[in-house]
Amino acid sequence: MGFLSLLKDKRHESCPTYVIHGVTGDWVKEEHLAELISLLDSDEPCANVCRTISSFMDCNTSTVGQEAAFIIEGFRRGEYPPDLNSGRARLTNDDIILWWQDYSNNRGHEIQGQANSVKGQK
Repeated sequence: MGFLSLLKDKRHESCPTYVIHGVTGDWVKEEHLAELISLLDSDEPCANVCRTISSFMDCNTSTVGQEAAFIIEGFRRGEYPPDLNSGRARLTNDDIILWWQDYSNNRGHEIQGQANSVKGQK
């Protein structure tokens, strides 16, 4: 995902923070999720994310895994960034993976149901 590459590039700045103005509801897409899930355990350093309305700027580096979790949380909530600071987000990989398994299973049933509806119309 290109955004994570940008955050990796910013990790060497004196305050490695990427500041975002506002939120977007459609930036994180379903097709990004599998790749993001695969990055959850990454300890590779990168910049963190902060919204402009936050009164706190975190000048500590984050990790690709933390930022992947933050992006996934944005998908789950329907807006990115989902909180004021990615460095202060309390996200656990276990919770995200459980959600992903449930989401994937339900999504698979939904897709199968749609396919069966199309077959039934023929």
